[in-house]
Amino acid sequence: MSVAEQGPLAGQFYIVTGGSRGIGAATAQRFAEAGALVGVTVTGPIGVSNANEALAPFGGFAHQFKFEAGLGDEVYENTVAAMVEEAENRFKGTVHEGGKVAIKGLVNNAGMTDNNNFVSLTADGWRNLFETNVIGPALFTKAAARYMRKVGASVTWVGSVAKFGHKGQASYAGSKAALEGISATVAIDLERWGVRSNVVRLGLVDTDMTRGDLTPEQFAEIEQQVPDGQAFTPEQAAEKIFEVATGDMNGEVIPFDGGLSESLTKV
Repeated sequence: MSVAEQGPLAGQFYIVTGGSRGIGAATAQRFAEAGALVGVTVTGPIGVSNANEALAPFGGFAHQFKFEAGLGDEVYENTVAAMVEEAENRFKGTVHEGGKVAIKGLVNNAGMTDNNNFVSLTADGWRNLFETNVIGPALFTKAAARYMRKVGASVTWVGSVAKFGHKGQASYAGSKAALEGISATVAIDLERWGVRSNVVRLGLVDTDMTRGDLTPEQFAEIEQQVPDGQAFTPEQAAEKIFEVATGDMNGEVIPFDGGLSESLTKV
């Protein structure tokens, strides 16, 4: 018996996008440890290998997929369908009203940043970031929704205090603000199917991506604004995402930032 056949989430299938490292990997691990079968999207063969190795003891798997500009509805539909089929090949879990393995939860974590001064941002840069951070997750959620009907499923969007604005983060801030509006509407539109939608608005999380996108000076500057005094670990962020995804709230934005949002919004 694999770990995925035990625990409080046994028999449930969850998808985490961007699951090869950082917050996504920690989140996938958290769900897997609770007994869920977890499928993650990753962008390349190395990521697939690493994610498969991490999830193998739990029966989980990785699927290579990159959120990028120009992808149509059919690409997202086929990707989700392939992940559901893979789940069906691995276990017999909760099914939705159409008879397929249900997606009990989706965590929209995948994304990118564009750390540039506002006047340096290009049209292509804006489009690429919004396709990756906003349109992609929205279409992935739309494709997943058909497998989430009537099973008490959840969609959890990984937000950011960057929505309040920060130096060199105009497009990223805009994308994270957009996710909050989308989530609120998904909560309304999919409530009839019993699907909940919430945002976990994260503060500063110490990941390879964050360290790569910010200079040491920028990281230190933001960390100094955190009233609690330090950045969160990916595991701490994953625990909050897990709590929200498996809870019963709907249409909410849950700050998890150590007080950073209050610091950023003080007049």
